[in-house]
Amino acid sequence: MREHFTLSQVNGLLAAAITRLPFSNCWVLAEILQVNQAASGHVYMDLVEKEGSKTLAKMQAVLWSGRYAFLRTKFRDKLPHFLKVGSKVLLEVKIDFHNVYGLKMTINDIDPSATVGEMELRRQETLAKLEKGKYFDRNNQIPLPDVIQRIAVVSSAQAAGYTDFIRHLQTNKYGYDIKSKLFAASMQGESAPESIRKSLAQIASHADQFDALAIIRGGGSKFDLDCFNDFQLAVDIAEMPLPVITGIGHERDDTIADLVSHTAVKTPTALADLVIDSLLHFEQHLVHAHQRVIESTRTLLHRHQQQLLQLASRYELGASNLLERKSQQLTTLKDRLMIASKTTLNTERQKLGYLSKIVGLLDIESTKRRGFSISRHKGELITDAASLKKGDVIETEVHKGTLHSTIKSIGNG
Repeated sequence: MREHFTLSQVNGLLAAAITRLPFSNCWVLAEILQVNQAASGHVYMDLVEKEGSKTLAKMQAVLWSGRYAFLRTKFRDKLPHFLKVGSKVLLEVKIDFHNVYGLKMTINDIDPSATVGEMELRRQETLAKLEKGKYFDRNNQIPLPDVIQRIAVVSSAQAAGYTDFIRHLQTNKYGYDIKSKLFAASMQGESAPESIRKSLAQIASHADQFDALAIIRGGGSKFDLDCFNDFQLAVDIAEMPLPVITGIGHERDDTIADLVSHTAVKTPTALADLVIDSLLHFEQHLVHAHQRVIESTRTLLHRHQQQLLQLASRYELGASNLLERKSQQLTTLKDRLMIASKTTLNTERQKLGYLSKIVGLLDIESTKRRGFSISRHKGELITDAASLKKGDVIETEVHKGTLHSTIKSIGNG
């Protein structure tokens, strides 16, 4: 038998060689291709290096449960953003070669700078695409109503920012009645952009029912707010048929959603103040307009009052002479009128007596006493026999009583 090594000996030599390498403990920059957390708490990942669509290198890595717990305490809610598929990560690793499981990298620490840098790169690429498509001024061209009283709200129902927004609206010290309708959506994580877009589509189909659209979150880290840098979400916001107001809750950098919206404020409470202020400004405008009308009316009345006083003094003397002359004429006309009115009264009294006799003859009851009758079909007066048909029942009023008849035949003419 030739001289040989056993498989375990080969693996042992490789393990020893790797241990002696100067970079067995080092920082590695890679993209997460796949990640899975086992029931034991260990996190297993496939790491990859790409150049375009070409894969240059690939290796497995593991983050043991104890170290995962340490990093979760260190980074808190940011850790899931570092360890998601597609993220570029800078990892401190120890390269091991196990006799059974082969080559593997054990993760010891994470440097967020690579992930943050990758996020910023994607953000700049998205901004460039939006600029090329001229999306930044689209929503801003929709006029914001002077009075914002019907608001469509996109938020998570459980978000503290949404609760603050609603409470601020409902307890406004002016007593304004402001109506809002929630279109619930996920506001964090990979599913957030699509969830928000679905709510925007629902609102767009009922745009005539609202004055504006509010997107509310309530703060968070740069990673928490990264969903608001999604390109397609930004396009949907820009093309909304309503003015979009964002109150996402950041204090420093604007998200892309802020940049394509009509108006961006820092917090949900500030958004509520904007709505309340729109009503307050409109009310103040009405009050000032009312005061201007009152002042203008008073000025106009005073001017006309002065004109009337001048006219009164001008015509007072002439009116006195005219009154005396007209009084004399009135006396003469009065005498003539007395004579004429007596003659006219006698003539009209005779006419009235004659007309009274005619009216008495035309009275319905008098007419029925002379043998005439009134016929109805279904409550309607019968004036045309052609409106009836054989078998119809008609009601006929005579002087004393009512007759019910059934039509047997209808003659022509």
